[in-house]
Amino acid sequence: MILRLQLQGKWYVTAEASNSEIHLRQKDKMKILPSELSITEDNKLKIVSTVPKRIGCKKMGMEFEKLENGTYFQTFGCERKLEIVSTDCETYAMVAVKIEKKEKDIKHLWMYTREPKLTSELKEKFLEHGRSMEFLCGQMIFPHEVACQEVTKTVSDACSPEDANSNL
Repeated sequence: MILRLQLQGKWYVTAEASNSEIHLRQKDKMKILPSELSITEDNKLKIVSTVPKRIGCKKMGMEFEKLENGTYFQTFGCERKLEIVSTDCETYAMVAVKIEKKEKDIKHLWMYTREPKLTSELKEKFLEHGRSMEFLCGQMIFPHEVACQEVTKTVSDACSPEDANSNL
């Protein structure tokens, strides 16, 4: 319970990886997403992110029930399993989500940081875990600017364009 309480508050999604074709088609438009993590009254993990849309910004949320094994679960059209892979609760939290679909399982990995920037140490941690989940370099995304805010923060790319389809 203490871990979950420490995770509450404002975060930024500063890196993401996905094997979703729909998600990857949008990777050049990806931005650092301001997000809020909280615990609901019925003890669910709630994640609300501010996402840019054509006509402005929209808050989008998901709630996950905690399972006995420490992972989280959501059923909304399809089954989603969330796991907090690694965190120090103060500066970062790495979160993996697996979405079970009939045609193909989709997996995501997100790096949440308290500040809208990704340190080189956290970037390396993200790349290492991304490789262990068998993400290709071109599936790992490092956005350059914060969505839905005036201030823009720059983060360097992980890979050169030549490496986009290779394993790291």
